[in-house]
Amino acid sequence: MRLTTKMKSCIMEYEAAVDGSYPDDSDSSHLFRSESDSDRDLDDYEYEDDNGDDSEDEFEEQVCIRYENNAGGFEFNSVGDEIVLRPGQLFVSVYEFRKVLKVFAIRNGFRLKRLENEKTRVTCVCAAAGCTWRIHTSLNWNKKSFKIKTHCPDHTCPRVDDNFEASSNWIAATYLHLFKANPDIKISVIAASLMQKPMIRVDGCHLKGLYIGVLLTVVSIDANYGIYPLAMCVAETENNDSWQYFMDKLYDQVGCNGGEGLCFISDRQKGVLNALDIIFPLSLKRYCYRHIYANFKQKFPGLLLKKVFWRACRSLNVANFNSHMEELKTITPKGGLPIVRMFKEIRRKTMRLIHRRHEAALGWNNELPPVIRMKIIKGREEARSLSVIFGHNETFEILEDVTKIVVVDLLKRKCDCGEWAISGMPCKHALCCIDAKRYNVEDYVHQFLKKAAYIAAYKHQIIPVPDEKR
Repeated sequence: MRLTTKMKSCIMEYEAAVDGSYPDDSDSSHLFRSESDSDRDLDDYEYEDDNGDDSEDEFEEQVCIRYENNAGGFEFNSVGDEIVLRPGQLFVSVYEFRKVLKVFAIRNGFRLKRLENEKTRVTCVCAAAGCTWRIHTSLNWNKKSFKIKTHCPDHTCPRVDDNFEASSNWIAATYLHLFKANPDIKISVIAASLMQKPMIRVDGCHLKGLYIGVLLTVVSIDANYGIYPLAMCVAETENNDSWQYFMDKLYDQVGCNGGEGLCFISDRQKGVLNALDIIFPLSLKRYCYRHIYANFKQKFPGLLLKKVFWRACRSLNVANFNSHMEELKTITPKGGLPIVRMFKEIRRKTMRLIHRRHEAALGWNNELPPVIRMKIIKGREEARSLSVIFGHNETFEILEDVTKIVVVDLLKRKCDCGEWAISGMPCKHALCCIDAKRYNVEDYVHQFLKKAAYIAAYKHQIIPVPDEKR
């Protein structure tokens, strides 16, 4: 892959957008697809007061000032695998927000329809007809940053992969640093750039079935904390010779001066450690916590020991690690409370639990409990990759791919996959049909999984037990 004149021009435009160096009389609309006047007529959105409130406290202003030092604009979830957009989120400029929104749409598989795309406000919806996803942003009250005012994150449409948002602008932005360093860069160099991470995980997996052996794998972590496969091979068995052969081939690709600057994580298999000492003698060797705990719990079982063990593993400094290790030494696996006292503690914890859950449920604003709602949202996301064919009398064919077809009957509340009948919640296939018909999903959730049933379950409290000594 080589840079075309078009892509080189896109790089310069992208740099200008990120730097905010467009002239005041230009809103860079040529970087984004314009919407027809008829599209604007579809917007029944009521804007918030974008003038802001000058009485807001100084804390938000300080947050804005601190954020202006950030030039990225991307925010990720706790796992690090999804871009987050939320009301109140701040961006340095409209250009930065547009950049983040474009990447968000590409990664989440939907096309954008821009109802407003101005320098002071941006309003976008999902281009799929009837989809509920939309976002509105505008200048913050201090006129120095761009802020998400409202965001409806739920999609009611299938996922699309042929996304025109992934334009040459986006390609140029994604690999800008590589393009600038080498205008004649090849695709193999881009792939190699993802491989040069200091943390490398090594493991072997025994194969079962007709073809037996061991699958040897090496993976790393990409810039978004996702697993990136580096190399793999199949050997007859997991021993010194097989691992040394595999590591020797890996070194031919990675190099790195005897492994200097690399850190290998393994399950302490002897063949791995011996091969690392020979092929990557200058690398760091660390061990997988999960494999260490698997050996640990055989001799020291118990939930309390498990929790303290993992606290020590997750320690970010030596002091906390030593503290948790000392706590681990003080716990005796064979200890326990007297039977009567144990039942008293269990009863009191249960009483607190029932009261806490009952009070929380009274404040729910939705007929579905939070966990059920999250499962429905997740199911809808999975349903976006499916295709639906309408049949007779509320029956449907759902296509997962060219070889897998599932039949859904909404009247009988039945799906061939069996998940709906077992869980009481519509599966992703049923949700695809429900959303396609614009039905209320709450009508298809079992009554035992609704707010009324939850409150009924926790309205009866345990009777307090007086002190027997009185």
